[in-house]
Amino acid sequence: MPFKKALQLYLIIDGVPEYLLKASEYRNLHEFLEKEFFSKNGYFYREPYFIISQEFKGLKTYFSILNALAYGYTKPTAIANFTGIETRSIYPYLENLLRLGFRERRVSMFGKRFWKAWKN
Repeated sequence: MPFKKALQLYLIIDGVPEYLLKASEYRNLHEFLEKEFFSKNGYFYREPYFIISQEFKGLKTYFSILNALAYGYTKPTAIANFTGIETRSIYPYLENLLRLGFRERRVSMFGKRFWKAWKN
């Protein structure tokens, strides 16, 4: 495999040894991505479910929250309303998803006041 493609592969799967072993079964990056990421029988297609099932109880709740995030609900109140979970109860789930990298927190380095002043 050419260096550029090998580097892309390494960056995509974050250098995880188990994932590298899986990738070594393929001749090229395109075939690997197509069969393992985008096929319903692929290793990585099922990986989020596997990781969550190993880490947490209450899979239905976690997948409801992930579904809410996929639909663009990002504020805890909106996620709680979408999932039917009490807002106070949603924070531990969100923190766990953050810890495992299923979501990330983004904060402007300028803060809300800067953007309000900028708009006016």
